[in-house]
Amino acid sequence: MNNKKIIALLICLSSFTSLSPSFADGGEKLEENLYQESLYNESIDNISEDADEVNIEKDNPSEDVEETPSEKSIDEGEIRKILKEIKEENPLSYEQEEEIEEIEKDSKSNTGDTSSLPIVYYDTSDIDEIFKKNNKKADDEIKVSGDYKLIAKNNSTYLYDKAGKKLSGKRDLSGKSYYFDKEKGLVKEREVIADGGKFTANSSGELTLVEKSKPGWIDLEGRSYFFQNDGKLARGLYDTGPNRYFFDKETGAMARNEINTKGFDRIYSEANGIAHYIGWDYSKGKLGYFNEDGTYTKGLRTIDGITYGFDENGKIFNRQYKKFGNQWYYFNKYGEASKHSGKFAKGWVGDRYYFSDGKPAEGLQKIGGVTYIFDELTKETLTNTTKVINFNRYKLDSHGRATFIGKIDTRQAVKGTRGLFKPGFSQYLNRKTPYFTQKDPRWANRRFSNGTFSGYGCGPTAMAMVLSRELHRNDIYPTNTAIDANDYENDGTEWQYFMEAPRMYGLNSYDVPVNKKAFIQALETGTMVVRVGPGYFINGGHFMVIDSYKDGYFTINDPYYSRRNTLDKHTFERLKAEVTVGWVIKK
Repeated sequence: MNNKKIIALLICLSSFTSLSPSFADGGEKLEENLYQESLYNESIDNISEDADEVNIEKDNPSEDVEETPSEKSIDEGEIRKILKEIKEENPLSYEQEEEIEEIEKDSKSNTGDTSSLPIVYYDTSDIDEIFKKNNKKADDEIKVSGDYKLIAKNNSTYLYDKAGKKLSGKRDLSGKSYYFDKEKGLVKEREVIADGGKFTANSSGELTLVEKSKPGWIDLEGRSYFFQNDGKLARGLYDTGPNRYFFDKETGAMARNEINTKGFDRIYSEANGIAHYIGWDYSKGKLGYFNEDGTYTKGLRTIDGITYGFDENGKIFNRQYKKFGNQWYYFNKYGEASKHSGKFAKGWVGDRYYFSDGKPAEGLQKIGGVTYIFDELTKETLTNTTKVINFNRYKLDSHGRATFIGKIDTRQAVKGTRGLFKPGFSQYLNRKTPYFTQKDPRWANRRFSNGTFSGYGCGPTAMAMVLSRELHRNDIYPTNTAIDANDYENDGTEWQYFMEAPRMYGLNSYDVPVNKKAFIQALETGTMVVRVGPGYFINGGHFMVIDSYKDGYFTINDPYYSRRNTLDKHTFERLKAEVTVGWVIKK
């Protein structure tokens, strides 16, 4: 195309409208321009009312294009002649023909408005391709669309939000998908991982799906990603089940050897990607204090004015004695240390047995060649009863000696109502955890343990809530879980039920120490059940589900449906005073 003719045309048009043309070179004011469809394949865009000047490429760099004063008269026939010559040299599309007609109409109307006059540019960029319009290629070329801003710089194109933050990952622009790297900009001719699967970016950066996502891990170019069941990538702090990882919030790439933030918390990612909270860190039954250098605290350490103790693996001590140097300490259920004389019971003391470090025996223990089972709460030997531990049933004689008598049936009980009552939860509280109450008239008077569901059924009712949430089911009722709990009932439900029964459903159960950070972090990965003693919540032993934590308060699903317990919010201090033991149940 004859560029001089185009320039001449623009000068003529600007003179005719009694205004000097306003040009832009793709620099500072380009983002304020009004963009319309291109007039020529060589790139045409609208005039920015705010731009002051234009630098137009010339056939001969030595020639200068002088602006024509607005007072200069113009010959309308000359305009038509130039337009005709341009059309003959470069045939136009139907749409371009229409735009030419509009220009001719504007020249006749002589309104004095130059905002609709085209500017001719001579090259293209990634931004032009994305928006299907052509603009002059400059060192910095900006174009805004919706919530995004594109900037072409250093031979690449970068994506920013309106606040100026550089963005990355898969983005949809002008009806097509593109992928942006924070360091390299628009990705071209490469494979990328994004929500939905693996994609290939062509020479223009447009993405094409080549492999649909499958739940689990996928690696590409040394980076690891994790697809969730819905096909989306895990982002932020995410628990895959076996471990916890931190994934880039935009690209979904797993973090390694770096520190990221999650709200007010900082997350340390090891070389293998396993993530830890800096400070109090809870995961899968282990509570420790993690340092910025990537190590766990060991030995004694004072934190917020309280002394705690940690073993060689960084796990907190609780409910036991330990000696550091020449000084003995006792660590209570919260892990808080107090100095001790070192004089404590050892061996058999009545129905209890104490190890050499003063810790009482609990659960299944072999002492002097004889197998005993000690109660989890009282620490006393069990006698004249049966007990299930690790799905094995034992019979205990009058001396507490345990004999294995067989395995229990670990098949899941038949689910649903079995036609015995109408389906549905007890109440709909709009929470993460569906709600059941042991006093629901559909089962309140059914037999369980030493009485009825209404009086003794908090255990299976709590478990029904947990399983409904973790398995995303609506057909698991307290009447179903009670069948599983029959093997663990003893004047109510034994603790062992919450430690083992989840495994029947493909879930895991982990102890949660009575620590605020441990409770909060456990709730991020699963559902918590706590056992409380007599006090604010109830006048005896009782199981409750902790649904969530927000703004300093915990929300509880109380199976007994005390309105105060279920509808009120609770501080950790209230829970701390009464929780005996807790578990998180998760995949």
